[in-house]
Amino acid sequence: MVSRQHNDRRNQRPGTQDLLSLNSAQAEFDQYADGYDAGMGHPLKRLAGQSAADYLEPKVTWLLKQLVDSGNAMTSPTAPRLLDVGCGSGSFLKCLRSHGFSGSMSGCDISGAMLSEAARTWANADPPPLNLIEDGRLPYDDQSFDLVIACAVFHHVAPTDRAALLKEISRVLAPGGKLFVFEHNPWNPLTQIVVRSTEIDRNAILLSARETRLRVLEAKLEIVSTNYLLFFPPRWKGLKFLEAWLGRIPMGAQYVVTAEAIHKTV
Repeated sequence: MVSRQHNDRRNQRPGTQDLLSLNSAQAEFDQYADGYDAGMGHPLKRLAGQSAADYLEPKVTWLLKQLVDSGNAMTSPTAPRLLDVGCGSGSFLKCLRSHGFSGSMSGCDISGAMLSEAARTWANADPPPLNLIEDGRLPYDDQSFDLVIACAVFHHVAPTDRAALLKEISRVLAPGGKLFVFEHNPWNPLTQIVVRSTEIDRNAILLSARETRLRVLEAKLEIVSTNYLLFFPPRWKGLKFLEAWLGRIPMGAQYVVTAEAIHKTV
């Protein structure tokens, strides 16, 4: 269930440099929550894929393969406990469930309206626990999760707030737990074009895989790997088999940095 929803509104639209702070009382994404489609109104995104789920599916299948290959070797003796930080309308969680992820799932976000949309659109069963992030602190106890996902979150976080968010993620990860940061790749020219011309990304500041790794290391996590994804439009399903061969080449539309909590967090 959704913990709480803010009702106040900002009096004016933020400018390019006025990015939403993690401590803000009002989430910028509230205004996009109703019927959220992850920017699928953009003509290039519609040309490359039929729906927002088409862009999530390669990330989810990649993640599940990593978990299978590792034998789900997490600290939990049963199914892993997963947290989606910045879960928005819950699309990643829904895709995980539809692809057979059997662990426990939770989601949190700074936008109460997005969490309400996630609960409203969850199909066939009750939604997982969805909680509001307030005052820059994740609403969970220390070492509560074996897996943490941050999918297309950090380019919406002010650069001055990124370290604090990663420190919080490190705090809630159990020793041996994994963090997966999925982000837009600024070295991909089509990614740059789409981000610059998408309304929902008007305040986005992309970060390279190198910056992500540096911030992760500062949060006392150990880098496991960096992989690149979405080399081809999702519609080109016949070329999916090539993605695994290209994963180390830094030109995919997105990348994922995997890190591990190797000791008690600070």
